[in-house]
Amino acid sequence: MGWKLAISIVVVIVVWLGADLLVHHVLLGNEYEKDEHAKLMRPPKQINHTAYYVAVAASALCFVGIYALLAQPRTVAKGLMYGFLFGVAVGVPMAYGTFAYMKISHMMALGWLGGSLLRCVVGGLVVGLVLKSCPKTAETA
Repeated sequence: MGWKLAISIVVVIVVWLGADLLVHHVLLGNEYEKDEHAKLMRPPKQINHTAYYVAVAASALCFVGIYALLAQPRTVAKGLMYGFLFGVAVGVPMAYGTFAYMKISHMMALGWLGGSLLRCVVGGLVVGLVLKSCPKTAETA
């Protein structure tokens, strides 16, 4: 299962980077440009891309690892449910915890929550498909 874990981690990283690009640049791009949000963000030259990629990779490693260790039997349906629950668990406090303390719009918080759910549900689909439990055959039983 080692190579399946590695494939899952890499695919989840790629999916999450793509989801972040879609959510933050395409869907929420105009929100980030508003004055009240622009002053909260680093200027493009000050963005620490290394820290971002390390954070995504560490999160993907934990996401895949938790599923691989705890989900039995591993199915696509379980992967999707895991992704949804993980997305709620990280998305609600991140989006609405930030909304409670910082002057961000409700649209921004909703976008962050939606982005978390998107990336985690698709990540759950990935782990559900790639790490799917093999049915026992007469030879392996």
